[in-house]
Amino acid sequence: PQGADLPTHIQQILDVCSALTRRVKNLENDKAAQKLEIVKLKARVVTTAKLIIDVVTAASQVTAASATIPAAGATIPAAALTVVAAYTRRRKGVIIRDPEEELSS
Repeated sequence: PQGADLPTHIQQILDVCSALTRRVKNLENDKAAQKLEIVKLKARVVTTAKLIIDVVTAASQVTAASATIPAAGATIPAAALTVVAAYTRRRKGVIIRDPEEELSS
């Protein structure tokens, strides 16, 4: 009687072993997917932290720039405005400007 049950018992053991092997494979796949997700989340955290630093820096610069500065009592007389046209010449549709003349205006 024990010899007759042995093949079915071995088959049950093999089935359990096969099922456990599949579970281990699935768990390993899940672990790899979770590691990838963790890496992606860490990258998002770093990116978000950089954005927060940029926003805080920009906000502090705006706050510093908008600080109230008392006005001086002296008045500055307005100077007469003169407009000087910069020398330009055209050659085949390209505008060539003289930078020295533009700086003097």
